[in-house]
Amino acid sequence: MHVSAPMGDFTLDRKKTMPVVLMSGGVGVTPMTSMLSTLLADASERSVTFVHACRNSRVHAFREWLNDTVASHPNMKRVVFYEAVDAGDRKGIDYDFEGRLDVAQIADQVIVPDADYYICGPVPFMRAQRDGLTALGVDAARIHTEVFGSGAVE
Repeated sequence: MHVSAPMGDFTLDRKKTMPVVLMSGGVGVTPMTSMLSTLLADASERSVTFVHACRNSRVHAFREWLNDTVASHPNMKRVVFYEAVDAGDRKGIDYDFEGRLDVAQIADQVIVPDADYYICGPVPFMRAQRDGLTALGVDAARIHTEVFGSGAVE
């Protein structure tokens, strides 16, 4: 096994003041929570929309942390999609929409003027979100993605 230092340019520019939309699928939530934690540590007043998609509450990492964070910061909101809602999953508390993440369905919440978009998750997920955002008029230069593993989003 070969190991290398972290590479890539998937970093949050802490000097910017424009809104941020963080979009994750599955374990892609991990760098998004790191970015959000950085904004919190900086006491940033940037508007943040945190969009996450996963199977259901059994695999929804950071659920309580995200809910608590959004509840205590008026400049932040969250949108959560569960692909396969469980009987105990609570709409409006655990998740907001059932099914796969569809940016056209939530365009009023994610299309934010001058926002930077950060997307992390499986390659097909990232491709779908990037394509959905550009179809809604988001400049591709404002969309940043991170691949965990091999392959590219192109």
